[in-house]
Amino acid sequence: MRKILLLFSLFLLISCSKKENKPQTTSQHPEIFTLTKIEQNEKGKPPNFYWQTQQGEKNFYELSKGKIILLNFWATWCGPCVKEIPDLIKIKSELSDKNFEIIGVSIDKTASPVAEFAKNVGINYILIHDPEAKLLDAFGGSVGIPITFLIDKDGKIVSKYLGARTKEVFMKDIEKILK
Repeated sequence: MRKILLLFSLFLLISCSKKENKPQTTSQHPEIFTLTKIEQNEKGKPPNFYWQTQQGEKNFYELSKGKIILLNFWATWCGPCVKEIPDLIKIKSELSDKNFEIIGVSIDKTASPVAEFAKNVGINYILIHDPEAKLLDAFGGSVGIPITFLIDKDGKIVSKYLGARTKEVFMKDIEKILK
């Protein structure tokens, strides 16, 4: 009986040991970056924000120069958010040869579920983790998510969508400003 208890205790000890923490970013999508800084801007223009990558710090203004941006605030625990993401993936794929980018900002408390979800569904756009929703607050806050902003090539917010939208709704508005 003592041997069984000893073996069982040893098994539990091994099972519960800490695993090595590995970075969540890789050289391919889906990468999840951490929001590092926010700078407010003039009314009507989005705030500039920064995130850390393996190549160094990136910022929204540099990335968005001359591009149309679809900025989507979401979380893995939000049913409408999760339902909307396959359409965002399709939009990004279809517009990959245009001056267009999607940035997804997760407000999940931890990055682990975001990384797992992104890998499982094949997210093909930039993902930023903002557990305190500071960037969402900088955009004026929201009563709910998903909330998505369409930003034109001049950096002006041209549309704001509260709640999930379909690919067709987004594409209609994106195509208007692509011309």
